[in-house]
Amino acid sequence: MNREQTMISNEKDLMRKIKTEYQKLEILRGLADDSNNGHILAELLERYGMYANGDQIAMLVNSLESLGLVRSEQIGEYLTIHLTGDGERVAQGKHFVEGIARPDR
Repeated sequence: MNREQTMISNEKDLMRKIKTEYQKLEILRGLADDSNNGHILAELLERYGMYANGDQIAMLVNSLESLGLVRSEQIGEYLTIHLTGDGERVAQGKHFVEGIARPDR
């Protein structure tokens, strides 16, 4: 791989990382507004231009859950997601977690 291809690859990785950080932030913000259904969160992300399919939403939620920011529960065919106190503080910009975008104040 030449230098230009390496730079393009690094830029794509960086863009994916930034998009994922903002997706996580928007999920936390959506939960702070009582949107606790995985399907609703997918629509919320799409509204902000950060489309994520069901598998990607599950991956994002799993990541947030492993950080203690949300807890999830499968109820029938629906994935219900609940914000924790720490997750609410991150959504409000009162607490910062590596890998999650910081909200504008």
